[in-house]
Amino acid sequence: MKRKELITNAARALDKAKMLRFDEKSGNLYVTDLGRVASHFYIQYTSVETYNEMLKPHMNESEVQSLCEICEQLLLDIKLVIFSSMLSL
Repeated sequence: MKRKELITNAARALDKAKMLRFDEKSGNLYVTDLGRVASHFYIQYTSVETYNEMLKPHMNESEVQSLCEICEQLLLDIKLVIFSSMLSL
């Protein structure tokens, strides 16, 4: 029962971050485009969650600049992960 609870909690968190859709009734998981891109580029759930929290329908210039700075750091993190995985080959 503990394993099912862990999976359900993880699915709910990923659903909240819009990385997948979780149908609690059936237990089915449906990947979203955001989740697919995040998995291909090793983007962590916490990064997507931060991005989702900062992104708004209407943003002023300073908010857009802050979001761009976060994205820049995210890209650096992705490059580091890819580079380190290439070194281990």
